Amino acid sequence: MPIEEFEMTAAHQLQQLRCEKFAPIAAERVRSTENCQYSLLPAAELTRIVAEWYDACALAMLRGNYAGIDQWIRRQADKGAEQGFASSDIEELLRICREAAIEVERWDKDIFSDVEEVLREALQAAFKQVGPPPVNYVVAAPGDCDSAAVEVVTEERTGERRIYFRNRLQFPVRICGVGGKWQLDEITSTHNISRGGLYIVTKVKYLADQALKVTYPYWTDPGAINLEYKALVSRLDRLADGTSGVAIAFLENPSGKLK
Repeated sequence: MPIEEFEMTAAHQLQQLRCEKFAPIAAERVRSTENCQYSLLPAAELTRIVAEWYDACALAMLRGNYAGIDQWIRRQADKGAEQGFASSDIEELLRICREAAIEVERWDKDIFSDVEEVLREALQAAFKQVGPPPVNYVVAAPGDCDSAAVEVVTEERTGERRIYFRNRLQFPVRICGVGGKWQLDEITSTHNISRGGLYIVTKVKYLADQALKVTYPYWTDPGAINLEYKALVSRLDRLADGTSGVAIAFLENPSGKLK
């Protein structure tokens, strides 16, 4: 093996090890925010998304290859258009990942600035078709702007996002009944999601207090992580159009189930 190839392989292996440590840390920071719909994803799925971001940015900085960044942005934009994410959700995800990389990985801000420029351009290009152009996701550091103005913006944004969480989150899910004589296996989309459960509108018959296994989210794209969670039917609503609203409560925490 040539020396250059050996060195590149060793560098790649080290990068992978660092990514495996970094991704869960950054993912947990995303999950702790109330200002980003990515925070409602299960930990395993969010960790995978963060790891892909890390790999794309590291490849850009180490080899000057920016194709991975463009592909990552396009995947998130496409998924956002399908599942109800907004450009602001991706901006917040990027902001948190950036801050974590600088703090935890000690990424040099000057070196990373070239990558940030490519990220901005990719965001602009992706959201020309799926929504309004995103703002600069890199927020000002403490002391760079008036603190009172920041508080007002944050307060207004948080209120809007809480409403958005309640009404707009739509992820594919697979729901299976557990035990009993009533057979159930449905692939549908959520009507809304909270940290403790989800709500669907369906024509399928569910039973009160029915034990379930929920695959959430239920992705079909290559490389996606699908995990199953124990749950039960906590409420049934009869709707005017003849369908039913079904509130489903998780019996185990999606934020902690990692494989």
